[in-house]
Amino acid sequence: MDSDKAVSYSGTPEQVELECEALALLDKATESKKSILLVSGVVSVFALFGAFVISSMLLGGLAIVAIGGIGAYYYSINDDDIEDRKLNLARWLVDTLKPELKANRPVQLDLDFRGYDNPKTDGSWMTLAMTLEDGVGLRLSISTHFKRKTRAKRKYTKIKDKLHERVSLTFVAPKGRSFDPAGKDRFKSHPVPKLQLRSVKISPKAATIVYSTPQMQRVSGRGGWSNVGLDNLVQGSTSVAAIIASYRALGVAAGSAAGGV
Repeated sequence: MDSDKAVSYSGTPEQVELECEALALLDKATESKKSILLVSGVVSVFALFGAFVISSMLLGGLAIVAIGGIGAYYYSINDDDIEDRKLNLARWLVDTLKPELKANRPVQLDLDFRGYDNPKTDGSWMTLAMTLEDGVGLRLSISTHFKRKTRAKRKYTKIKDKLHERVSLTFVAPKGRSFDPAGKDRFKSHPVPKLQLRSVKISPKAATIVYSTPQMQRVSGRGGWSNVGLDNLVQGSTSVAAIIASYRALGVAAGSAAGGV
């Protein structure tokens, strides 16, 4: 059962890190509770079976009440059992990037722990907004996109998902400075390992660059889900590499695209 949880944190990098740490502790505590509940549920099912064998209405009633209570509590805490990968990546990025950020400027972190096939989400599961040390604003977003095919079998439905992830970067020029729209061609000479350049849009005040991973595949058959190529999922190091390559291609480091810095 996927979590239906989404969070939003804002503050200094240290404050955001504390919020993430608290969320991680809640996740681990919830995982432990769910393990105990599963064991208790199995015991209760055996007790219900035993009640039928010995014709004990009292034991059967108690077992039914226990099963119902366990199921209700399990469902009530499920949203706090989140996908570790998403939270770990966000925490790594905040910790890695904080030395490069402008002092006294807040960081905004949004995380969505719903599954990529949840109809309530557009696939975007992380957004990190910050201000770099030189005043350039940066918004990093990571999203998962998929196409699904289903085929009815005799005893089950086969599901095949073809998916990829995207890293979207939006740079915003500080007041009094601008980017050079002609810098679009420079991105070809700044490749990012494990990512493909998808699109580049540059205006004087903002630049948006989108990268995508190679295509991956997940298949659900009779024996459950199997995965192909999921080692291509976006990682923290990949995201930082995309930031560095894009920053250099824009010319920010050399000053050719940021008002002569």
